Amino acid sequence: MGSEFWILAALGGVVLVGGIMGFGKVLGQIASGIFGKVSAVVLTYFLYGMVLDFEPVKRLITLMVNKLTENGNWICKLLLAIRVDMIVLAIGLFFAIYLALRLAAAMVGGIVSCKVLPLIIINRVGGAALLLSYACVWMLIVFQICSWIWGTDGGIYPYLQGTVLRLDQLYLNNPLNAIIETVKHSLGGLGS
Repeated sequence: MGSEFWILAALGGVVLVGGIMGFGKVLGQIASGIFGKVSAVVLTYFLYGMVLDFEPVKRLITLMVNKLTENGNWICKLLLAIRVDMIVLAIGLFFAIYLALRLAAAMVGGIVSCKVLPLIIINRVGGAALLLSYACVWMLIVFQICSWIWGTDGGIYPYLQGTVLRLDQLYLNNPLNAIIETVKHSLGGLGS
C-alpha cells in the first residue's frame, strides 16, 4: 500500500500543477528552451517506429539505400554501414516535431489565455490532461530503462507489483518495446 500512496500522490500532484498552470502554459513549457528540445527528442523516439511503417517513408529510405548502393565507393559503403538513412529520418523527424511544438505553443497559448469562463475551464482541464500525459510518457521511458538494466529482478519492479493501477503489467508490457522491435525489424529488412 505504501508505494501505491506515493504513486497516486505523485499523479494527483501532476494533475493539480497542470490544472493550475493551464494548457497554454504547460504547452509553452514543454515546447520552449531545453524542455522543447527534450520533448522533441522524446516524441521523436515515440513516433519513429510508427513513421518507419509509412509507405512513403519506406520508399524514400529504399531509394536512398539504392542510390548509395549503386555508387559503391567507400564513402557510400561507410554511410550504408552506419545506416545514414535511419539517421537522416530521425533528424528530419526531430526538426519537424520541434517546429510543430513551437508553432502549436505560439498559436494555442493566446487562444486559451482568454478570460472567458468556458475557455478558463478548458484551459485548466487541458493543462491537467497534458501534463499528466507528459508525465506518463516519462514514466514509460523510465520503465523501459529500468527494464533494460534490472529486468524484473530489481530496480522499481518489486514496488510496482500488485498495485491497483496495474503498473506491474504496464512495466512488463511497455508499449515502447514495440517501437524497439519495429526499428530492429526495419533495420534488418532494409539491410537485405
